[in-house]
Amino acid sequence: MTKPLISAVLLFLCIIGNCLASEAPSSLREHEDFTHTFTVKNPYDRAVRVEKTDTTCTCIKLELNDYFLLPGEETTLDVQVSNLRTSGTRSYKVWLYVTDPELEPIEIATTWDVVPTVAVDLILDDPKKRPADHKYRDIYRYVAHVKPNEGKRLRKYVRLSTPDTLEGGFQVSPSYDGKIWDFSTKVIDQQTVLLIAKAKDPKTALEVGLFQEVVNLKTNNPNKSEFSLQFFTNVDPKAGTKDQAASGFDGPLPPPPQ
Repeated sequence: MTKPLISAVLLFLCIIGNCLASEAPSSLREHEDFTHTFTVKNPYDRAVRVEKTDTTCTCIKLELNDYFLLPGEETTLDVQVSNLRTSGTRSYKVWLYVTDPELEPIEIATTWDVVPTVAVDLILDDPKKRPADHKYRDIYRYVAHVKPNEGKRLRKYVRLSTPDTLEGGFQVSPSYDGKIWDFSTKVIDQQTVLLIAKAKDPKTALEVGLFQEVVNLKTNNPNKSEFSLQFFTNVDPKAGTKDQAASGFDGPLPPPPQ
């Protein structure tokens, strides 16, 4: 199994300076949490008490070892962030606010790269490449609006790929018990599989209602052997008359990827 080496950049800042720098993990995969222990130093000439911590994302788990620091005293801050269902560059900040309103908070900024164990991309054209537009990457929820007699307009293409070299090539098996969709797969190459979603019976009128359904996927990648995709389908006689784009929004229906 190959493991690409992706450089990770870590910036450790104190707004007024005098904080200690530390190195972040140099390579992270989707199934690996970002975990790091930062060294924090009280740069003030008076004792401080950390009143609260704040972050740019509730997904960040924080554990500060000491909340009261004498001048020049150090403590540690443990940071953990899950990388599941993500890829590319991730950047977050953490602020440590002290009780003294005259003192600036300590700011910690972290940036690292994530290589997806299994990339899930919404495909509009070339299924052999990840979409250039990042808004089509790491998509696990799909929305469609359609009239009851327009089942033939339901179609989506999801590119599933892994950077790992697996025995027998990358393999994906869908499992689905819903009413609306039918799922099949097409092998693109040793590391890429196309998941094709279309109406189960495009010639039969669809039942009116909002359907929140799930397709479960099993793979032969041991680090992401199972995961699910959600399909939200609104069948409404008043739905828009335009074709359903692969993104789930109204627009021209793209040709099937070759």
